[in-house]
Parts: sequence; structure tokens; C-alpha cells
Amino acid sequence: MTHLIACLLVVFVPCVSLAQARDTLVISIPSIAGRVLDEGGRPLSDALVVMDGGYLQATTDTRGHFRLSGLRGLHQVVVAKIGYTPDSIMVDVTSVGAAAVDTTANHETELRVVLARATQQLKAITIEGIPAPFMAQTVTAATVTNVPALAEPDIFRAVSLLPGVSTPNDTRGRLHLAGGASDEVGIRLDGHPLQDPFHLFGLLGGFNVAALERADILIHSVPPGMSDHLSGIIDLETRRPTAVTNGDVSVSVLATSASLGYLLPGGIDLLATGRITYFDKLLPLFSHNAKVGGDEVPLYGFRDAILRFGHSFRNWRIEQISFLTTDRLPRTGAGNTAGYVPYNWGEYLVGAKVQRTGDRWMLSARASTGSNKVELDERVFRGVYLNNRYSRQSAAMEISTHASIWEFKTGATVDSRRNQHDWNYRSRSEGPSPNAPLAYTADTRQSVFAYYGDVATALGRLGSAAARWRLHAGTRLVSSGSWRGASPNLGLEYEASSSFLFGISAERRYQFQGIVEEPGSLTIRPVEILLKEPRVADVAGASWALRGVALPFSGNGSFRLEAFAKRYRNQVRVLGPRYGELDSAYAQRYPELESVPGRATGALVSSSLQFGKRARLQASYTLQRVRQTFDGESAPTSWDIPHQGSMFASLDLTNRWTIDAVYQVHNGVPMTPVAARILVPISNGLALPGFADGQRNSIRAPVYQRLDLSAQRRWRTKSGREWNLSFHVLNVLARANPVGIDWDQYYSALASQARGGSPPDFGETMLPSMPLLPSVGLRVQW
Repeated sequence: MTHLIACLLVVFVPCVSLAQARDTLVISIPSIAGRVLDEGGRPLSDALVVMDGGYLQATTDTRGHFRLSGLRGLHQVVVAKIGYTPDSIMVDVTSVGAAAVDTTANHETELRVVLARATQQLKAITIEGIPAPFMAQTVTAATVTNVPALAEPDIFRAVSLLPGVSTPNDTRGRLHLAGGASDEVGIRLDGHPLQDPFHLFGLLGGFNVAALERADILIHSVPPGMSDHLSGIIDLETRRPTAVTNGDVSVSVLATSASLGYLLPGGIDLLATGRITYFDKLLPLFSHNAKVGGDEVPLYGFRDAILRFGHSFRNWRIEQISFLTTDRLPRTGAGNTAGYVPYNWGEYLVGAKVQRTGDRWMLSARASTGSNKVELDERVFRGVYLNNRYSRQSAAMEISTHASIWEFKTGATVDSRRNQHDWNYRSRSEGPSPNAPLAYTADTRQSVFAYYGDVATALGRLGSAAARWRLHAGTRLVSSGSWRGASPNLGLEYEASSSFLFGISAERRYQFQGIVEEPGSLTIRPVEILLKEPRVADVAGASWALRGVALPFSGNGSFRLEAFAKRYRNQVRVLGPRYGELDSAYAQRYPELESVPGRATGALVSSSLQFGKRARLQASYTLQRVRQTFDGESAPTSWDIPHQGSMFASLDLTNRWTIDAVYQVHNGVPMTPVAARILVPISNGLALPGFADGQRNSIRAPVYQRLDLSAQRRWRTKSGREWNLSFHVLNVLARANPVGIDWDQYYSALASQARGGSPPDFGETMLPSMPLLPSVGLRVQW
């Protein structure tokens, strides 16, 4: 059980503690300073310290130190960190005169709190804790490793198991939050915006999970400082070292990754991580003629890295971070051709942050620059090339002030984007999109400015019944070129007790960029365009949470019910080429856009159950509908999944062996049938074969099901190193979950039927998804 080692006192006043009284310490300042440690005596960084359950808060630095401005009287101080059991103490503070100030006070007179590791909580997928934002869900690096891995633990694969989050199929790894399109999801790293940080055609995230502390999934309520996407934000935080040195090395069948944290003298901390694949070296050992869709599997490779420096001194914190991903996909047999540039894509980000913390205020600023690219050059023998570059510079400044029952924030953000497109293809089937010209060159720029203010307050004095109600309200003013707009937000939270919470929110959101079309299976990156006028969505959400419910068999459970509604005022759609239109004419008016209204509604229920110390179960069900209106007719979107369920089960067989299982099931994705095969005239009496579409998204693929299993063995050596050997099997059911239909094969079967053959079988013409995939990994931490 957690204990307080010492308590803070002020001059001549006895300490009143509801925990356990210890030695009497005397200081002469009216503030609460202290240090947070783990059970091994190591400092804990980023622990949250809250006074009286209100808005007077502080976070610990890399040495575990914190400082809170003191108010006269008796106060409850709560200390919490995700993955640890929270603790609290009562502290009596009395102001003293300046003449009595003791300048020799040191850390021996601090409040010291020891937090115990919440081991069982870390073996689930989601984490409940005080640091979680309003109506958000949180996963950590520890919980991500519990999910059976696609060779590598991946933050986005774990997020897809949460209620309200979906991925249409195994080969389309991008996420959909609360019924939104995949490009409506913003991804941030330590507050800096990223653009497309994925590997393996979007199947795998571009992050070594050992570099991350946590990920907050913000769907129903997004802070105004980062509200630039219609569906929500995945807010990633890198970890800070909590010892002089700590490291992590992981080896899997796909890649090797390493992470090193180092705490230097003077409050300087370093985090360096890297990952490199050897998939391109392993593939030839298993198959020399492996094929996907009739093409030979190329020797694919990727890398990623994060380097972050931080410096904490007095009330200042300065950070610099660099992020890099690279992917390479050479065409089989073309690697030695002079002038040949294989498919390669990736992203880099360089950012910096500075923060100044006072007794009741904080000033923070950040700035970053980054670029995402997709390149290919096969002009020497095929006449095909592609060069898309997306550059982004972002900066923000925020100042906040707070008292015991209220907090006010105001700030400004600026984003400058540049999209450069240059490509030439021979046919639409191999081009960047069927709704894009075969040859196109463009260079567009855009700057978006935003100013915001946000206030949060309890509706009564601390300790009163009204203080259980908290209101936050704000407005974000946005401008780009001649366009101006305001996006108000409003939220209300009620905490009836530590076990029951309720919240509602309503917001308007703007987004100034969009993709040409939803990416298909194994898509590197969809073409993105900048909009002169933004897409607009009005979002409302409600959440009920019940925690700590006693269950049979020594069980304990938490339950969550959510509902959301989203109205799109003007989703944009790129119009494709018209029948008989020359591609050069299409390129002159591309991108031609039309405004498409839409809506998304849904209800989500989830539970997290713990039985004793060995068994845990998390399950969720999502009911939602996502529709768009075209020419007055409403139709499902291509990512509309009405029913979706997931279940995570974990069982500790012994103190070292753990079995994890994940089961997912949902409706098949909507597809537009082909009504007929036709000939499309182009010029000079020539025509090309094509298809006439039937009713939009009027058929669906069969039901999707997948079962993944993993077994992990953990042990600790005398040197203090923690080892983890894991075995994974994905898609144990070996279901050929389809991702589309091969219409050429279907109509070939129709022609064969006309000659007396068998009729076409939809099952045989379906394009299958991921096969059964086994893998193994070894990880060591210190």
C-alpha cells in the first residue's frame, strides 16, 4: 500500500493529515513543493498533482519535483499518474511574512509521495486515470503491447479496438473516428501536427511504441488549440526518462527497434529511438515468387526514428523533437536500371516547445516544420513518374491562468501549407486515383490563422454540491484568405462521485484540407487538396461512465455509454472525368469539387472487467450510420459500418505466462455494384472498355470476422532487466475477409456462362484480405 514518507508543514503550525503522520518538517513559504517517486525510489515524471480536486494543478519534472501555489487553510492534495495507484494527503497551509522566509530551504523539507504500480491496469487496453482529458480515452505504450501484433506492436492497431473507432478492413490501416472519413483524423506528436505517419501502405504506424508514454483519443470534445479536424485528434506523448538511463530493445520477424532514455546533469533529458525493417531480406527466404493481385511481392523496407532533447530549469521547460519515417518499394527487376527511382515515401518533422510556469499561470509556445513526400520515377522504361510533396509549418502560443474553481486559456495558432503535385501515368488503374487526371502539375499554398479563448469553471464553491458540476465554453475564430468563421464549443461535466461521471459537449469544427477519395486497400497516400472554404461539421456527444462496480468472483468492472451525432454542412467530393472526355481537358479543371451534405450518428457501449489478479476482459459494441446525400438521394459512405464489436481477453496462466485474445466482427463494407460493362469513346472513333456503376454503395461485402491470439512470457534477471518473449497468430479463423470485387473476373464469368459455363460466383470474384499470419518477438527493458 502506498504511504506518505513525509508531510509538508508551515512555520509553528501542526500538520493535519488524513493519511499517516510522519516527521514534522518546517519551511517558510506558503506553497506546496514536493517530489513523487515509485516504489523503487525512482522519480516519476509527468505525474499530475491536483489541489482540492479543482484547477490548481502541477506536473512533475524529470526529477519528480512539483510545486503548487498555496492557499491558506486545509487542502487535499491528490497525486496520480497513469499506470499507478493515486494517493492523497491533507495539508494545512498558513501564509507567513517576508521576514520569516528561510532561503536555506532545500528538498529535505519537501512533501514526498510514493506511488505503487497498478500492474493489473496496465494489462488492459485502455487506462482510466485523472490525467485523461474530458470525455477522452487513453492507451499507453504498456497497454499497446498486450494486443496481438502484426509483427510489430502498433499504437493505431490498438486504438482500432476502442468503441467509436474503426478500420474497414485489414489492408486499410487508417482510422475512422465516430463515423468520420479517414482524412478527418488529426495526429499530433507532443503537440506538433503530423500529416501521414504510416508504414506498409497504411497498415502500420510510424512509431516505435517504446518511444511513447500515452495516446489520448479525443473524439467528442477537442481542445480549441488543436480543433482543426472534423472527427477528432490522436494526441501522442513521448515518454520522459525516469532514471539516469533506461532502454528498450525489441526484435520481431519484421523489424528491430531500440529506444534509449538518458537523464543528464542540469535537468537535461534525452530520448532517442529508431526502428528498421529487414522484411526485404527475409521475404526471399520464404518465397521467390510471392504474389499479391497477380504482381510479385517487392522487397519492401522502412525506417523511423525520434530524437528529443528536453531541459528543465527553475520554472522553464524547453524541448526539441525530430521525427522521421522513410519507406522504399522497388519494382521487381528494376532496381539496377540507370535513372530509376523506386516508390519511396515518408515524413519528417522538426519542432520545438517552450513553457514557463508561474504560481497561477502558464505560458507555452510551439513551432514546427515538416514535409511528407511520395516519389516514383520510371521514365527511363515506362514513362511513369510521381512527385507529391506536402509541406507544413505550424506555430501556436497559449497563456492560461487558474484559481481553485476556474481556469482560463487564450491563444493563437497559425498553419502554413504547401502542396506540390507532379505526376504522369499511362492508365487510371495505375494512377494515384481514378478521380485524378493521368498527367497533372500544381503548386498550391494556404495559411490558416486561429484565435481562441476557453474558460472552465466549477458551478459552486469547492466542497459544495454545485462544485460537482463543471462547465467549459469557448470560441475559436478562424481565417484563411478572405474567409472568416467562428467555431464555438460548449461542454458540461457532472461527477456525482468518484464512480459516476457524466458529460455532454457540442462543437463546430472546420477543416481546410481533404483527400481526393477515400484510400483503398494498400494505398500509399491519397492525393490531398487545399480548400479555399473549409468543410464544416457540427458535433455533439454525450458520455456516461460508471467505475468500480463490484462483480461476482472477486470482480471489478467499469462501464461506459456514449452517443454522438455529427452533421456535415459541406463535405467535398472531387468530380471524376466525364465519359468521352480527354484527360487533358479534365486536367484543366481539376480538382472540380461539389458540396455534399452528410451525417453520422451512433451509440457506443464498452466495459472493462477485472476478475481477481489473473483475468481481465474488455469489450465494446458500436451502432452507427454514416450517410451522404448525392443529387437529393442519401446513400451510405464507403466506410459506413452499422454494427461493430470487439473483445479483448487476457489471462495470466502463471506469474510469467499471459495469454491474450482479440476478436473483432463488423458488417462488410459497402460497395457500388457494376451495372454493365461498356465501351467508352475517347477520340477518332476509338473506345476503351469500362464499367457503368449501379446504385451507389447498395451492396455489402460479407461479414468481417477476425480472431488474434498471443502468448507472452515475462521474466526479470538479477541485473534488473525485464525480458518479454511473445508469440502471435493473427487471423486464426483464416477467413478470406474480402476488400473488394474483381469485376473483370466477374464479367469474364458472365461471358463464360453465355457459352454454357457456370454462372459467376461472388465468393470467387472477391479480393481477399489478410491471410493467417504468425510472428514472434523478443523485448528487453532496463
